[in-house]
Formats: sequence, structure tokens, C-alpha cells
Amino acid sequence: MKSTLFLLAILFGFFAFTLVSCKSGGATTSSTPKVKKEVPPALDMLDLLRREPFLYITGSGANARIQLRGQKTISDPDEEVMFLLDGQRLGIGYQVVQDINPNDVEGIEVIRDQARLARYNISSMTGAVNIRIKKQ
Repeated sequence: MKSTLFLLAILFGFFAFTLVSCKSGGATTSSTPKVKKEVPPALDMLDLLRREPFLYITGSGANARIQLRGQKTISDPDEEVMFLLDGQRLGIGYQVVQDINPNDVEGIEVIRDQARLARYNISSMTGAVNIRIKKQ
């Protein structure tokens, strides 16, 4: 009887320790610092846009066509995305953004859902790309 109680006490202690370790992240955490992968600078805006996973880009230079990956409209399957610069409408097609210096770009936001497009008064069925410029 005493040996059974002793064994139960050991098992209970082990499970209690495991539960506390899992909740606190104790025994399984690593102290190795995370290394951020170095990304080479973009050569031009097209190079920077090619890094966005939701964009489908064909062609090169002034002939580049930029569409949202996986979305086509019924009325025009070749419709390109609308470009915004800091939330202000620029136009459709790569030509409107090709002269932007990629080193001045803070971030690129691909807008795909209709609710967010409505905030920018865009009725485009394919979406938009908002390019945020670094503040001086």
C-alpha cells in the first residue's frame, strides 16, 4: 500500500512538473538568437514587386504585367492591379510605378479583399498594391 502511494506521488509530481514546464515554456525553450536572413537590395521596382507572394508578374521592363495571383475577373481576365502610393491612387499598370526608387520604399501591401478596397474607393475586382514610401 505504501509503495503504491509512493509511486502515485512520484507520477503526480512528474505530471505536475511537466504541466508547469509546458505552460511556462521552461525546459523546451532555446536561448539561441534568431538570425534574420539578409535580403539583397532590389535592383528596380519590378524586382521589389517580384518578391511579393500574391503578385503574378509576366514580362519585363515597361512591358511587365502585374496581376494578383489566383484571381481573374470574368469581364477581363487580363486586368492588372491598381497601384496606390501611400494610399493615394496612381493608376493601373507597371508604368505608373516603374520610376519609384526601390530604396525609398518602406513596404508593399497587397490588398485583395473587397472591404479593404472599398476604403480606397476602388471597385477593381482584381485588387490593389499600396506602396508605402519612407518618411523623410
